[in-house]
This record gives sequence, structure tokens and C-alpha cells, in this order.
Amino acid sequence: MKCAKCCGLMTSGFSAACLPISWITKEQFRSFVFASQDLANVGRKLFLPSIAEYLTASHCFACQIIITDYSTRMDRRTVESMIDSAYRFA
Repeated sequence: MKCAKCCGLMTSGFSAACLPISWITKEQFRSFVFASQDLANVGRKLFLPSIAEYLTASHCFACQIIITDYSTRMDRRTVESMIDSAYRFA
């Protein structure tokens, strides 16, 4: 994947998410009264501790940008299995 900022090559990997990813609009931020948009759509995890989940991500070391795909969440075993199978075919 190419970086949106510098067009350099990004490194593929994973992002660990122990809490839901949140996001707010500029308008919500300026209003000083907002609830973050929970992109994980998990509700109760905002209040209860959770086990880390992993998301596929690409990182540009030059620009310090990470692009995260939060549409699929994986546990540690799934990620380890993906990595192991990638090394078998490399």
C-alpha cells in the first residue's frame, strides 16, 4: 500500500486495540459536548476491561501514519496462525 501523504511504500502489519477505536467529527469536537463515535460498535467494552484484539494495518515510518482496517478483528491466535502460514510459503 502507498502512503496517502508521501506516496512511499507502507509496511503491512497489525495494530493492537485494547479499547474500541473512537472518532469524532470536527463539529462535535468544537461543541465541547460529544460522545465519541465507537467505531468498534461494542458498547460494553467502554466500561469493562477487554482482551486485546488485532486489526490489520499499514504503517509509513517516514510520515508516522498508520492506516487501520477495523472491519475485521482478530485474536492473538488468529494473527499467529496468519504469520506462521505466511512464513511457510515465503
